[in-house]
Amino acid sequence: MAWKHTEESKAKLRASWTQERRAARSAELRGAGNHTWKGGRVIEPRGYVLIRVGVGHHLADVRGYAYEHRLVAEKKLGRSLLPDEIAHHDDEHKSNNEPNNIEPVTRAEHRKLHRKLDKGLRDPGEPNPKVTCACECGASFLRFDNSGRPRRFISGHNSLPRNAKGQFNG
Repeated sequence: MAWKHTEESKAKLRASWTQERRAARSAELRGAGNHTWKGGRVIEPRGYVLIRVGVGHHLADVRGYAYEHRLVAEKKLGRSLLPDEIAHHDDEHKSNNEPNNIEPVTRAEHRKLHRKLDKGLRDPGEPNPKVTCACECGASFLRFDNSGRPRRFISGHNSLPRNAKGQFNG
């Protein structure tokens, strides 16, 4: 048979756990008082390191954590990151937040750094030269389309002769 509290002992327990005592106990279990505390350093699922800085910090999320690489970039610059700036990892390891590995760059520069080199896409500011059509019709056009993709043919001119496997003969 299970042991049960009497109504009198239940009333004493309820009275002892006042709102103030609950709040005090809750505060004791936050941060360093909690047995699961790891010093305010957390690695999020994508591999970035978060540091506990407090809810009032300008880089903090609603829990009071900020990305360590952004904190390092700001310390390196001696100022806050601008809205268009990103803290780039030179070695592309998200958890390596050494100051010599973090470089503040603009969003456009960051896109260029991570662009796949084998795609042949036009870089921002790269000239767009005129080229002649690969079908040898003599027509000329700009090498890149409005999306920065390279072109070889004028629309409808890509009908080079194909072999039985569907590959171009030319």
